[in-house]
Formats: sequence, structure tokens, C-alpha cells
Amino acid sequence: MTTLNVDVLATVCEFLIDLPDILSIALTCSSLRPVADRWLLSSRTINLETKESIRKFHSFLFASPHSRTPHVRAVGLTLDLSHSRPSSGLPEQMDGDFSLLIDILTSCPRLEHIKLFCGNLSSEGKLEDSLVVVNTIVAIPSLRSIHVSGMTKEVVTVLREVRAPLQMVGLYCVNDPGDYWYPAALQNALNLTRIAPTLENLELSFFTVDEEENQAVFNTSTPSILNMAQYPAVRSLAVQCLVRQPRLDRLQHLFPALDDTLSLGKVYWLHEDSYARVRAENLRAQRDAPSRSWKKLDRVRMDDAPMFYILGLMCPIRMISLEYPKYTKLHYARDALRENPVPQLRLSLMFRPQTRMLDDLLSPELARTLTHLMLCLVCSNGTGQRQEEAFVQLQWDEFLGEILSAVQHLHKLTHLRIVVYAAISLGTPWSGPYSEGLIDAMRGSAFDFKGTAAALARPLPSLQFLALTMSGCLTCHDPSDSDREVHERWNVTEAWRVAARPSTGVAQDSEPVLVARSLRRS
Repeated sequence: MTTLNVDVLATVCEFLIDLPDILSIALTCSSLRPVADRWLLSSRTINLETKESIRKFHSFLFASPHSRTPHVRAVGLTLDLSHSRPSSGLPEQMDGDFSLLIDILTSCPRLEHIKLFCGNLSSEGKLEDSLVVVNTIVAIPSLRSIHVSGMTKEVVTVLREVRAPLQMVGLYCVNDPGDYWYPAALQNALNLTRIAPTLENLELSFFTVDEEENQAVFNTSTPSILNMAQYPAVRSLAVQCLVRQPRLDRLQHLFPALDDTLSLGKVYWLHEDSYARVRAENLRAQRDAPSRSWKKLDRVRMDDAPMFYILGLMCPIRMISLEYPKYTKLHYARDALRENPVPQLRLSLMFRPQTRMLDDLLSPELARTLTHLMLCLVCSNGTGQRQEEAFVQLQWDEFLGEILSAVQHLHKLTHLRIVVYAAISLGTPWSGPYSEGLIDAMRGSAFDFKGTAAALARPLPSLQFLALTMSGCLTCHDPSDSDREVHERWNVTEAWRVAARPSTGVAQDSEPVLVARSLRRS
């Protein structure tokens, strides 16, 4: 190892992706420690959440500034340290550590990403000192992304002074005078003249494009969104909650170049009686003005089935991700997927036995286009679902049977990944009964991976890749103690390449040949 040039080893390390591998490299010999340091500094966010972490990182960084400062790429800061629960139990104060923090920020010439948490800065001197740090941040010439969360509107106003060509802005903080963002307020917070040509990724907490809502809440007249300045370079938009009516024509006007990721979370403050009306308006807006509609979207992510339905997206979508939608609302996702079937689908669901919930979602219309499917199914005894008897009696064969019933007609499917997670909680008021037989069969050490993989691959003639993950967590709660104890945890994954099968006319006639593969961790 020592005869190999260190620069060559440094190049090799650039291709490593797992932290344990880098730590092993660092422990190999002293000459490789700087190589590992450079990798860690350039690939990880440096979180400075306490005064102790600030002092330790400052000492580390300036012990060898010329070899370390050029490699720092991302820093996470906490301006209010009172939430960090020091061992003394008393709120921490920054004292003189702001100067150390400013030293760090101004000494890293390639610092590109800042994550900023602003807590309660209302006490005397705390806001003033914090704004010194924020003003230092906005003056960083290499800055490319900034993510602000917390409760201090004064910090947001300083963002107008950012001098660098930002590519990403994330605002997970309150807006004054309301608690969510609307287009006029967003333009006031950001210097659009400066950042609009380069801003490609925008993330917001609560956002609305409903002008009637703006006027009702803020008691002020705002210009029509259709006449407001646009964000012509934004390709990805993520909103945790879109408040009131998700008006597609407004979103398409504000973000005309959107073609990468659209993530809109949940429908917020919109009565179900209005879903069909707003959906019809969105469909009409796309048909009446196709030139102003989005041409394609790479990924669409929703936490809510109704949001996907109401938007009525007509453009081609490569992949849709639905994250734990309510069971009672799944029919909205079913209808939307039938009208705009996609080639790739990720579904995360709370599994409900004997409901055939997957059959409805994986419709014949979707089967004509679907090539990639990822299913994450959670079995829990604490979900509040009123199917206790069915869950107690559920066995693995029945569980697998429901999956097979839903996927067996997906004859274009080439990639299938299934993750099954058991979340079992004991000793709490919400802990219900569960099937011990099911949990015993799902444990990684006992699970029949090969037999399950063969059963899944058998009816799918086009399948090329298959991965199974069985994971779970069994927690026990002491009623006299608020803490919980993890009694057992498991997480095992196996993957296979499905070898080409001879054509016999009937897929089930040929047994699949499974070749074990390893999954690359990211």
C-alpha cells in the first residue's frame, strides 16, 4: 500500500461512496489520513449546532488551513443553540463563538451550500449577532444553495442581499404577516433580478397560488399571479403543503421551465367537495393553452392521493412517488394513474389485510406502461386501523398472495423492488394485537428470500431485476417511563438479476433463473 502514489490513492477514493470505507482508509496509515479528511470535508455537511462543535471544528480546520479549507463544500448552522440540550440543562449561549463561526465561513473558498436553522432570536443581542453571521453568509461569492428554516423573518429579509448566483433556495420558515408563502411575498424576500436567471431548485414549506386566499387572509389586494414575474430557470419545485386551491395555470406561469421534479406534499385547507371542480379547471387550462403547459416532468412526488388527482397533469411523467396516502383516498390515485399511466412508480403504503388495496392502484391501464415498480409496505399494530382480527390472523403466504395478485399482470415490468417493514410497538395505549407468525416469518434470518423471489419473478416474463428488503423494529415501552427500548431490529436485503428465459408462450411454464447481485448503497 505504501508503494502506491498517494495522489493515485486519492483518485481511487473519489469513487468510494460508503463512509465506513473512507474511515478504514484513514486508519490504514498516516499518509492516507489527509486523503480521507479531504473526502469527508468535500462530501459531507459539516453540522455546527453547538458552541462545542464550532470550537472543535475551528481547531481542526485551522490546524492545517491550506490543506483543509479548500475542501469544505457544505455547512449546517444553528443560530439559536438553546434547543441543543447541553449537559448542564441550561440554554447555551454563543458568547464569543460568533467570531469563530465567521472565521470558518470566510476561510473556505469553495463553500457552496449553507443550511441555516434560526430558533428564538428575540432575546437582547442574539438577533444582532445572528444577523452578522447571516450577512457573512450572503457575501460568500461561491455560494450556490441556501436552506433556511426556523421562525425569524428578519433573517429572510437579508436574503435579498445574496451576491452569488444561487441555484437552490429552500425557505422552511415563516412569512410575515402570515405563516405561509404566496408569490408576492416570495418576490419580496428574494432579489429576483439577481437570482432568477440561475435559480433551478426552489423549496418552500407552506405556499399558495390561490389569490382569493391571499386577499382573505392578508386583507390586501395582490396583483394577479398571471401578471407577476416568473422564475424562468426553475426546473424543480418542492412544497410541503400547497394551501387551498392548487391552481395549475398559476404554477405553470410562475415556473414555465419546470421539467425535473414536482413535489407538492398534501392538499391543505381545501374541502373535498371542491376537488372535482379544481381538477376540471386544471384540465381545461392545459387543453386551452398547451403552449404554456409543462412539456414533461421527470419526477412527481405527492404525500396525498387527492393532490395528484386534483392537479390533473396531462404531460408525460417518468416517475411518480406516492408517500403513505390515506387508504380512504386511494381511489383518487387510482383514477389519476389510469388517465396518465407512468413507466415508473414508487408506492409507500400502510398495509391493510384483505382489502386488495394494491389491485386497484395497479390497474390494467397502468400495466401497459409500467416498467419499474417499488413497493414499500408497512405492517404496524399501532396505526389505528380497525382490522385487528385480520392483522392477528395474517400469515406470510396470504401477505405474499396479495402482492402477487396485484403484480402478476404487469407483463412489461423489468425492475421490481419490494420493501416490507414491520413496526411493532408493545406497552402503549395504541398498541394493538398482531400476528406473531407473520413477524416470525419476516425476520431476516428466517425469511425465505429465494423462494419469495422465484414466486414473484415467475409470472413476470419481462422482469430483469428483483430486490427484496425485510426490515422491522420491535419496541417495548415501560408505562412508568416515557422512554422506549428497542427490543429487536432487523434489516436484510437480497437482490437478483433475472436471467432471460426461453420463450415457451406461457411465462409460468419456465422457472426463472435468479443470479444474486449486490445493491450499491448511496
